[in-house]
Amino acid sequence: MTPIWNNLTRAITTRAGLSFTGYTADEDPRFINWAPARVPPQPNQWNIEHRLGESLLEEVRTLHAVDEVEAFEAIQFALMSPYWKTGGAGAECGFATGLAALAVVGMRALRAGAEPFDPEAFED
Repeated sequence: MTPIWNNLTRAITTRAGLSFTGYTADEDPRFINWAPARVPPQPNQWNIEHRLGESLLEEVRTLHAVDEVEAFEAIQFALMSPYWKTGGAGAECGFATGLAALAVVGMRALRAGAEPFDPEAFED
């Protein structure tokens, strides 16, 4: 998976540092777990957004190098977000494609003897 949107030059150390997260503009801001940039209507829009969605996984991989639990939660909460568009939106499909590719790598590692990730092992 080659990132085409971000050359990650900034440090990502928390979910709040991911480009697809943000805060509401309310008086009491709430954290949004899925708010990717959207491509304006144009020819090839879906494919452009699909590549964007794939590149967002590069950000999660960068976060994973710092904090596995934050990376796990970034994926989990993005997929559970009420802002996640079902039905074939480009960014969501690209993110899902990248996630599926990472899952296959993870299953290969498990088959080779790697320890499964247990998010409950990190709870306080």
